[in-house]
Amino acid sequence: MVLYVYSIVAAGHPCRLDGLTGVGADPAPLRAVTAGSLRAVVSDVDEEIRPRRRDLAAHQEVQERLMADGTVLPLQFGYTAPDDLAVTEVLQEGADAYLEALERLDGCVEYNVARPPGPKRGCSGRSSRTRPRQGC
Repeated sequence: MVLYVYSIVAAGHPCRLDGLTGVGADPAPLRAVTAGSLRAVVSDVDEEIRPRRRDLAAHQEVQERLMADGTVLPLQFGYTAPDDLAVTEVLQEGADAYLEALERLDGCVEYNVARPPGPKRGCSGRSSRTRPRQGC
C-alpha cells in the first residue's frame, strides 16, 4: 500500500490528527512516521490520488490543523511514497535542511491575497508572502 504524505513537522509537534480524514474514496486514518527529530504526517492510500474536491479539502484540512499547533512544512497535493521506510529515509537524508526550514518559519504566518475580478488598478494579481506574526 502506498503512503500519501501531507507534511513534515518537528518530532515535538503535537500532531493532533483525531477527527481528520485522509484523502481517497475510502480514507485511512492519519498517522505520523518519525525519524529522529522529524515526523511526516501520512495516510495509507490504495488508489491513485487525483485532485478531486474532497481530496483537496482533506489535504488542506490536515495542513490547517497542523499549522494551528506549530510550524509545518506542507507538501504539495499528491505527494506519495512507497512505504514507511522510504519516508524515514527521506526524513533522515534531508534532516538538516528540513530542520533549518522549520526554524526559519517558526513564528511566521502565510498570507494569500487575491484581487477580485475586474479592471486592474495598480494590482498585479495574486501574491503569496510569508511574514512574521505580530510581536515577532
